Amino acid sequence: MKSSLSFLFLCLLSVAGYGQSVGINTSNPQSDLSVIGVSRAAFSNAEKNYIEMGHGGNNAFINAVGLGNIDFRYLDQNIMTLGSNLRVGIGTNSPDTDLSVIGKVRGAFQNSELEYTEIFHGGDNGYINTSGDGNLDFRHDNNTRMSLSDQGHLSLDGELRPQGNSGQAGDILMLNGNGTMSWNSPCSYTNFVDFHVDETNVQQWNVPAGVTEILVEVWGAGGGGAAGGGGASGAYIKTKIIVAPGDLVEVLVGLGGTGVSNGNNTNGQNGGNTQVAISNTALSLVVALGGGGATTTQPGTGNVVSLDGSDQYIYRIGRPGFGNVTIPIYSGTSKTIFGDGGTAFGTQNPGGKGETQISQGITNNFYPGSGGLMPGGGGGGGSQFGNNGGDGYVIIYW
Repeated sequence: MKSSLSFLFLCLLSVAGYGQSVGINTSNPQSDLSVIGVSRAAFSNAEKNYIEMGHGGNNAFINAVGLGNIDFRYLDQNIMTLGSNLRVGIGTNSPDTDLSVIGKVRGAFQNSELEYTEIFHGGDNGYINTSGDGNLDFRHDNNTRMSLSDQGHLSLDGELRPQGNSGQAGDILMLNGNGTMSWNSPCSYTNFVDFHVDETNVQQWNVPAGVTEILVEVWGAGGGGAAGGGGASGAYIKTKIIVAPGDLVEVLVGLGGTGVSNGNNTNGQNGGNTQVAISNTALSLVVALGGGGATTTQPGTGNVVSLDGSDQYIYRIGRPGFGNVTIPIYSGTSKTIFGDGGTAFGTQNPGGKGETQISQGITNNFYPGSGGLMPGGGGGGGSQFGNNGGDGYVIIYW
C-alpha cells in the first residue's frame, strides 16, 4: 500500500496538466505534451545509445548519442537519414556525400508546383528539368550569368572559355581531335613570311617556338620569250609540312629566264627552279621547276614539281606559252603578234605580252612586248626586246 501511494505521489508531482494536456516540469502545459528540459528516448535502460530533443539558448535541437544514424520514418520506412558521418540521405540509409538523394529534387515557388525545377538521374544520364514557362537561369550573387530559354537558346553574360582560354576577335569554336574544343582562327595559319629572288643565294628561316606545322607555297620562275612564242610559267605547289621549333628552312628562289633580244636567233632561257629544304624532317625538299623558255620555232612548255615525303599537297604544272599569230593587213603587208607568256597558277597576273612585228616588203618594224610578272609568269614572245620570265616566289605560313 505504501509503494502504491508513493507511485501516485510521484505521478502527481510530474503530471500537472488536466484532461488532454500533459506537462513535465511545468504546471501549465501549452500543448498535448510540454516538457521543460530535455526529452530523451533510448532502447535500453543503460542509455548508451539514445536520442534527445530540447531547446538550449536561442536554438532548438535534436541530438543523437552513440552509434547509428537519425532516421525519419513513415510507416516504418526511412524517408530521410542523418548519418553519424554528418551526411544527409533522402531515399537512402547510407548517404555517401553531404546530401544524397535517391529520387528527384524539386524546387517550386508555389505549393501547386505548376512551375518548378528538378534535378534527377534517369537511365544513363543526369538532367536538370524545368516545367512551365520562363528560363533556366544560372546565377552568382543573385546575378544571372547564364540563361537557357524554353526555346533552347543559351545566353551568356561573360566569355565562353574552353579549357580556360579566351578567344581572339574573329576566332571560331572548333572541335579538336581529342574531343575537346578551343577557339581557333578560321584560317589556322595566321602568320607568314615570304621570299623573293636573291640571285643564287640561299635564304634561311628558323621555325618559331611553339610551331609544329607550316604551309608552304612555291612558284618556279617563268621561262623567257623567243621568236617561237611566249615562255612557259613556273610550276606551282602547296604542301603542309610537320616541323619542330628551331628547324632550319633553306629557300632558293628561281630567277626568271632571259628572253631573246636584238634579233638573235636563239632560244629563251628556262626559268630557275625554286626549292625549299627543311632540316630534321621526313620532307627534305620541295621543288617547283621553272617554266621552259621559248625556242626559235616553238613556245615554252611547262614543267612539273618534285616533292619528297608528303602526301598532303596540291600542284600545277607550269602553263605553256602561246604561239605566234600572223595576220595579213593588206597586199604586201602583214602583222605578226608573238605569243604571250604562260600565266602562273594562283595569281591574277597574266603572262608577259608578246611583241608585235609589222612587215612591209623587206621592211620590219617591231613594237615591244613585256616580261612575265612575279611569281613565275612566262615572258612574252619576240626576239628584239628581251622579254624575261617572272621570278619565282615562296610563302611560308604558320
